[in-house]
Amino acid sequence: MNDQSPVVVQLAIVSLEIALARLLQSLGVVPSAVVGHSLGEYAALHIAGVMTLFDTLYLVGRRAEFIQELCDRGTQAMLAIKASHSTIRKLLNGKAYEVACVNGPEDTVISAANDVIDGAKAVLNHNGIKSTVLQTPFAFHSAQVAPIMDLYTKTAEGVTFHKPSVPVLCPLTGKVVQEEGVFSAHYLVRHLREPVNMAAALGTAYESRVLDDSTFTIEIGPHPVVCGMVKATLGSQMPTLAILSRGKDLWQHFTGKGITSYGGSIMLLSNPPIGLSNFQPMDGI
Repeated sequence: MNDQSPVVVQLAIVSLEIALARLLQSLGVVPSAVVGHSLGEYAALHIAGVMTLFDTLYLVGRRAEFIQELCDRGTQAMLAIKASHSTIRKLLNGKAYEVACVNGPEDTVISAANDVIDGAKAVLNHNGIKSTVLQTPFAFHSAQVAPIMDLYTKTAEGVTFHKPSVPVLCPLTGKVVQEEGVFSAHYLVRHLREPVNMAAALGTAYESRVLDDSTFTIEIGPHPVVCGMVKATLGSQMPTLAILSRGKDLWQHFTGKGITSYGGSIMLLSNPPIGLSNFQPMDGI
């Protein structure tokens, strides 16, 4: 899929996530809450009843089209770093980068121009910190997407947003949302531009008892990555299951693990991995 356009890839990912979530629901696995990482939040919002299927896919497709047409491909990059932002800030003092994702206490992703990323990687390597340049065509959650913000705002304003039917963990705000009025065109434009803070969203949900050590977290995405964020942020005691994993039969998850017996589950819908657990994420986040 790396050779496909962002439009094709992103629509395929969100469609896959929604289809698998619906399959789980048909088997009796009803989420007690949902959360999506980056692009995955669109699927999560649909599963929570915030947007219709048509509007969800329409927005994902138009967003990808705008990025493809108006953003300069290959001029900026993303770097996944195995360190906290406080450590990164000290080491990269003076470098022009933006934090794109806070995936865990020691898992941060930054976005910047290619030369800045190269320099940052060299500094981190010199200090013994592992980092990986992600194979993405654009630096998502950064100033690179600014050219599409006005156009995308007008597009998203044509969509109706509903009250969530289940709690939604929001990596944008770090809060748990159950009320009407939070999700809007303005929210999605901020979601496009601002950092993904999965660690904050998970921490808030845990502190407010939306999820606890008995909550089974089910990741729906192309390859496991968010389950690792859950354990890194909340502890290894958290029970998790990733529905898809490259090289493994999907049906094994449904027959060999007794998935229909999982109650009190939270669905995690993930974009192509933005993190160190996968060194070749698919095109478009």
